[in-house]
Amino acid sequence: MPRANQESPSKLLLTVAFCILSWTISTQDASAAKIFSDDFNDGNAQDGMPVTWVPSLGTWDASSGDYVATGPTPRVALVPDHVLGDTSVRTQVRVTGTIGAAIGLRRQPLFGYAGELRANGTMAIARLDGAALPVFLGGADVPFSPVDQDVMLQFDAFGDKLSLWAWPVGESMPDEPQVVAFDATYPEGPAGLISAAFVASPTDSTTYRFVHVANTHIPEPTTLVLMGLGGLVLLCARRVRAQRTTVSRAVTANRTNS
Repeated sequence: MPRANQESPSKLLLTVAFCILSWTISTQDASAAKIFSDDFNDGNAQDGMPVTWVPSLGTWDASSGDYVATGPTPRVALVPDHVLGDTSVRTQVRVTGTIGAAIGLRRQPLFGYAGELRANGTMAIARLDGAALPVFLGGADVPFSPVDQDVMLQFDAFGDKLSLWAWPVGESMPDEPQVVAFDATYPEGPAGLISAAFVASPTDSTTYRFVHVANTHIPEPTTLVLMGLGGLVLLCARRVRAQRTTVSRAVTANRTNS
């Protein structure tokens, strides 16, 4: 019983710490004007909970709790219920084989923009104009690949400015996008996911863990939030040490009196 009483305040402090963290992050999400967020954990990407994904090419399956694309390329899945202009989309991706992982903005199946991270560690922003070859708008090389590890991918379109970021999970989002391009051909359209490559096997897969979509830039959690959480954890640790000292002294006193 004394042990339970000893741990209760520390648990309360941890609860408060994580509540503050959750509140701050949710406040950031609200400021980013979130349109929808889907983690595919219900195993169904087409049930309208929270949105309905409509695959137009390839095979898309969410039964594992991730959204996995296989089959003939290019593979495209869109959310046509939301026709967007200014858009920011973030996802976590992993690929097998030589396939790439891309976010589509202002898209119809064969029209619009793609922000892609390829299996060889190259990034590109391209414009799709129907059956014609993609128009390359800009690119960059990065020292990591979505084959070796999960990678965060974010693609923004604001006005005629297109910005693409990629970074390994567990690292900080780069301060500046690795690729920036300007194009005003397509002012609006649905957001979506793309799995494509010039040469790939139908069994090569692209896996999406979640998708966040907003109409303002999706920010990285601030350093202030992390510092605040760290301070609360330190406070909790000090309280635990103080309580243990108090309990130890009480036990010693009881033994002496007895």
